[in-house]
Amino acid sequence: WLPFCMAERCLANWWRFTMPMVIGIGRLGNEDFEIIESVADTLLERHISPPIFSVDVREKDDVLLLVEALLCQIEVNEMGMMEA
Repeated sequence: WLPFCMAERCLANWWRFTMPMVIGIGRLGNEDFEIIESVADTLLERHISPPIFSVDVREKDDVLLLVEALLCQIEVNEMGMMEA
């Protein structure tokens, strides 16, 4: 599965950064949610637990969901930095 392999390479050094992130997985059928579970499990093995969404990037509401989730992650990250 090529996109997942590409994500693996991108995440190999992710632990070096403290950047907020969300993941949107597209082109899933109604019964493909085990893919999301597989991605989540792989990330948890690396102690990474971002929000993961099934999205259709052609749908405005799906894209807005990703943006909102990312903005929430940024806000939480910045609040943590202010407390430190």
